Amino acid sequence: MESKSEGWRKYFLIIITVAFVLRATLSVIIILSFPGDKFDNYVDTRGYMLLAKNLLEGHGFSGSTSPPYAPDNFRTPGFPLVLALVYWLFDFQIAPFFFLNSLISAITCGMAFLILRQYLDQRVALLGGLLLAFDVDSIMYANFILTETLYTFVLIVAAYFFFEYLRTNRLWQLMASSIFLALNVYVRPAGIYTAAIVFIGMGIYCRFRAPFRWQRAALALVVFAALLAPWYLRNALQVGRFEISSISMSKALRYSTRVFITKEAQERGVTIREQLKDELYVDTNVKEWLAKNPDFELSGDGMPVSDIRQYEFLKLVTPRTKKLLWQNWKQVAFTHIYSSLGALFSTDWWGFNANILHTRLDMGHDVRSTLFWMVAGDFNKTLKAFFQHRGSTIMLLSFSWTILNYLFALWGFIYLWKGGRREVALVILLIAGYHVFICGVDALARYRVPILPYTMGLSAIGMWRLFKPQNKRILLPVEV
Repeated sequence: MESKSEGWRKYFLIIITVAFVLRATLSVIIILSFPGDKFDNYVDTRGYMLLAKNLLEGHGFSGSTSPPYAPDNFRTPGFPLVLALVYWLFDFQIAPFFFLNSLISAITCGMAFLILRQYLDQRVALLGGLLLAFDVDSIMYANFILTETLYTFVLIVAAYFFFEYLRTNRLWQLMASSIFLALNVYVRPAGIYTAAIVFIGMGIYCRFRAPFRWQRAALALVVFAALLAPWYLRNALQVGRFEISSISMSKALRYSTRVFITKEAQERGVTIREQLKDELYVDTNVKEWLAKNPDFELSGDGMPVSDIRQYEFLKLVTPRTKKLLWQNWKQVAFTHIYSSLGALFSTDWWGFNANILHTRLDMGHDVRSTLFWMVAGDFNKTLKAFFQHRGSTIMLLSFSWTILNYLFALWGFIYLWKGGRREVALVILLIAGYHVFICGVDALARYRVPILPYTMGLSAIGMWRLFKPQNKRILLPVEV
């Protein structure tokens, strides 16, 4: 078995180089296919780009397109600040962002290797890094102007320090992990509970013994909370809500739409938007507000499009939507779990390929049609939507590979657990499980991206055990 100290830098550079070349190649294709600044047709992308431009133009952190520039508390500032930096360096040209994002994604693949090599034969760690480097969804999302790539990178840096802390029992590494977990919330507010789940989960598992004494767990959480406090205070002072993001309000409306409105709209044969208005926008104050704001845009599923006025709108409809959700909490909980698991098998392979051929830069609506019926709870139509694409080689390959990858990952998890690396297996389970569960009714492939480094790492173990059964021992003794 190869020594840990032998050749790891070479493997690290190979992974990063391969990953960057693959991602940057797609970046070149996209930039040549979409000349000019035409990368903002996705609603979240428009929001991030607008925030970045407003920051540079001195309008503050605002999603408004004209004065007065009202403060935005829906998004956190991490990703818009990166976009603003690119705008500032390249005179408001967004194309260089794709290469920066490709580099960040490539380094993420290298970080996956660095984590794996602390516990496994370097050849297994190399396989894990290369699996992530070649993953199509990871490559594609490095070329979308969305938070997933940066979020995944900051998360894996936090995970790296946490694994190092478990291995060496050095306090500064635990603090570094806590700091990066806090920074990750500034990139995407969905990461708000990651620190608590990982630190408390590991504390319970270790029963607060070394290396995870309760004092250190508490200190890590205090550092995490202290770093987020400024943004909580900023939102409280500027918009009157003591929260990291107002996303919870839009989530209530989204759940009402996906859990109830979708099915009823199909039964009535009307659009989701029409059904949504009949069900949720019946209050006089909501109707009056919509009449006063005729240019306020709603998406096809009735959700407010990126517009600073969405806060006013959501305040009006939230009481009714929350009441509806509480009254049907069992159905909501079932749909959340069902949809979150569905996100595990979501991919944009087919949709991205089709859109490139038609010079459109958007997500995979063909794949979404499958997920739409999955979320609606209609298993028969889910199968029908999937098999409508049975002639697509890409569709078949994407689903087949996803299922095989999870089977290998399960094998790898069991091997880690039985091999005495339960703390490693548990941290991976906590991180991946949390990010699967928060997907909820959206069930989009982009929400699967943050767990890819961990599933690919576990999958590499399973593959090695299958194809190299003669190498009985691939786990390394922990160095202290």
